[in-house]
Formats: sequence, C-alpha cells, structure tokens
Amino acid sequence: MSLFEKKIEEYMLRQGMLDVSLGDFLEEVSAEERPVSSENAAGIIVAVSGGADSVALLRVLSQLKNKYGFPLYVVHVHHGIRRAAERDATFTETLAAELGVPCRIRRIDAPAYAAEQKKTLEEAAREERYRVLREEKEALSCKWIAVAHHADDQAETVLMRMLRGTGIRGMRGMLPVNGDVIRPLLSVRRTEIEEYLAECGAEYVTDETNFSEEHTRNVIRLRLLPEMEKNDPGIVERLNRLAGDSQIIYGDMEKKLAMAAEKLELREEIEPAAKVSFSVEAARKVPAVYLYELLLGIFGRLSGSRKDFGRVHAADVAGLMEKETGKRISLPGGLVARRSYDRIIIEMLIPQKVSETNFKREIETAGNEHRYRWHLTVEILSREAISEISKKRYTKMIDYGTIKNSLFLRTPLPGDRLAVYPDGRTKKLGRFFTDSRIDANRRGSWPVVADGSEIVWAIGLRLSEAYKITEETREVAVLTVEPEESFYKGEETKGI
Repeated sequence: MSLFEKKIEEYMLRQGMLDVSLGDFLEEVSAEERPVSSENAAGIIVAVSGGADSVALLRVLSQLKNKYGFPLYVVHVHHGIRRAAERDATFTETLAAELGVPCRIRRIDAPAYAAEQKKTLEEAAREERYRVLREEKEALSCKWIAVAHHADDQAETVLMRMLRGTGIRGMRGMLPVNGDVIRPLLSVRRTEIEEYLAECGAEYVTDETNFSEEHTRNVIRLRLLPEMEKNDPGIVERLNRLAGDSQIIYGDMEKKLAMAAEKLELREEIEPAAKVSFSVEAARKVPAVYLYELLLGIFGRLSGSRKDFGRVHAADVAGLMEKETGKRISLPGGLVARRSYDRIIIEMLIPQKVSETNFKREIETAGNEHRYRWHLTVEILSREAISEISKKRYTKMIDYGTIKNSLFLRTPLPGDRLAVYPDGRTKKLGRFFTDSRIDANRRGSWPVVADGSEIVWAIGLRLSEAYKITEETREVAVLTVEPEESFYKGEETKGI
C-alpha cells in the first residue's frame, strides 16, 4: 500500500469505519484462505462521479477491501443535467470494471424534481442523489455510503457557515461519520489526492460546473480561500482543526442542551398546525449559546430542515422576550414566532395558502426619506375567469396550485432567493437587487411577497418563474399591492 492509502486506512480505523479484528485476521491468513468477502463485514457503497476525488476514494477502498474483506460497490448517479453526464457514466463504469468492483448506474431527472418541489437545482440534485444511494445501500445490504469530501471541502464548509453566522453545531462542518454516510478523505488535502492519482497514472473526468461562480461555495473555493491561503498558508488546516474541536465540544454540549430543554418548559402541538412554545422566564435563565442552539433545533424540527436558519434568526426570536405580547416576526420555512403573554410561540403557518377570497396583509417599509405602508390583497379565481394575464406593475397573477405555505407580505430576510430562470434555478435576492440597480440603502426594506421562505414577487421588479401561470394552471391567485404613495417615484426600473 502507498503512504496515501495507509493514511486513509489509519483515519478510517480511528473513526470506526473499518472492522479492526477482521483486518488483523485477514493479515494472518494466506491468500488462498482469505475470503472474497465476509458476511460479518460492513459493506460499502462508494459514490463515484468520475472526478478526481471520487476516483481516488474508489482506488483506496478497492485496496482496503482486499485486506478487510468488506463488500464494495460503485454507484454512479446520472443527474440528467450536464451534457457531459453520459461521458462521466461511461468512464465510471469502465473504471469500476478495471478494478473489479460491481457498478450500478442510476439515472434521475434532477431538473424535473427541482421544478416539482420548488427547490434549487443543486439542492434537488443532492436530495435525489442521497435517496438513490440509500436505495442501493438497502438493496445490497451494505452498512456505509462513502463520499469523497476532503479537507479542502471541510475548510470551505466551515468558512461558508461562519460567514452565514453559524453556531457551534455548524462549526463542526461535515462529520467523518454521519449516520450511514462516511467521509474517508477528510484527513487529506486536494493536492495530496492529485499527487496520489498522478503516481497511480490514474485518469479522471472534470466537471466544468466546478468553475462556475454562480454558487457561494464555488466563490469560496475559487477565490476567497486561495486568497486567504496566500496570506496564511495554514488556514485550511486550522479550519479543519476548528471543525474537529467543535465536534468534540458539541458532543459535550448536547448533554447540557438536554438539561436546558427541560428547563424551558417546552410544549409541542401538532394540530391545527405544528407549534412549539417555551416559557419566557425560564428562557432568561438559559445561557444564550444554549438557547440559540435549542431554537435552531426547533426551527429545523418544525420546517423539516435547518439549512435556511442561522444565529440571526435565533437572536430575533430571543429578542421577543423583551417585547410586549402580540409582537411577531417572520422566519424562513414558513415559520412565525410571536410573544403570547409569558410564552414565546413558534409555529408553522397553516398551509391553507389563502384562507379567504379577500385575504389582506400590510407592512411598513422605509425609503430614503419617507415611510410607506403597503397593502396586499389576494383574490382566488378559476383559470377560465381570466381572459388576460395582468401586466400591471402592482397586480400580478400566479398559479394558485404552486403555493405551498401561506402568502406573506414582508421585507427581505437573509438567505432569500428568487427563481429567475425558466428551469427553476434561483438567484440570491441581494444579487438580484444589485443586478436591478436598486440602491443599497433601499434593498433591506424593499417589499416582497413570500410563500414560506420562497420569494414569489419582488414587488415592481420581478415575479418568480416558479409561480407563473402555465397550461396546467386551474386556479389563479391575483395579487394586488396598494402603496399609500409611489415607492418607485424617480426609479427607472421596469416591473416584470
């Protein structure tokens, strides 16, 4: 075995990814006595895209399976996105055959899933990829799914979460073992992987989307982290050490979180909508770092995911403890938090879309010199009743069936995105405002209509592609906003 392969083996042993006793046994027996696989060995599904990282991971695991006797399978997921996807599938199939590892090619339609679920293409592809990998893991009776994230990926993850304002939990980065997913390459740098492949004379394919700066992670990978390394060559190692330390700290913290949760006097309800409440007085006695972590956990439990939530949202909810009863704030994922006498209530807006025909809501926004009050009215009509789709700046028509939560008139929140491409891909709302030449001091108070955490309409600027009327539309929601005075006076922007 090469030094690189030995380094991965030692890391996998430390993280409990390999059966030590089986490895010792197989080392002592002759090649003739060594079983091809063991019924007691933990089988591994390795996700191979054909890129350098996954090719290196497959080569290392194919060496280790001879020593430890675990069943090994390759699964390649064809996402139906890139033109080069067929090339990647063929390359992976050929490589697996050369290494003597069974290979399965699975095809999914990530763009269709993204459109159906109103998710970004990247998010939809990831969800479908792990769904397929878990299906194959169960079908092949394996224990692990091995993915090829390495130390540079870990540094990018920690840095990205820090920039978003994460807590200790987020600072852990990607876990070496997370449920059934293992990451054997987290102990090595990308340069080590490239050197290993060069020594092996191994080929791999390159995904051209890795060089696109459309996504935040790629900007960090291609520009921010390399620039930081110029001034501080040890930054990647330190970010990885920070992740490791945070994993240990959070392990101890979880025990204290359980005790803090008991003190909060938590109450959970399911009907008529998911709801969690806690005592204001009790919460005042809980250290902020624990309270914020508990709140983030509540957000994730109610909405189904923590990814859209950060420390700023937890701080906003905690701030309600100093407000009078009746005060409320909107959160991503269709959640609302409100002060009700001696308790804070966090609840999912009832997914009834619009509860009555003449639904009304209002907000107040601040301009450069004035304050404006906006009123939103929603009327539901049959598609047959609409002879022409409105092109007015203050009236828009959307497909009522696309609404997943409740429509909300509000101002922008961190993480808001707007679907600006026909295939459902989104752009950060802040970036959209920049491209639309909206003054920086006006962006934070610009009125938007949201469906949970998704932006339906940046009023006066753009309607989300995900909510537009199609041939399948049966009911139409007519959105009308009424500002008390022209918010757009002097603006050259043109509504869509």
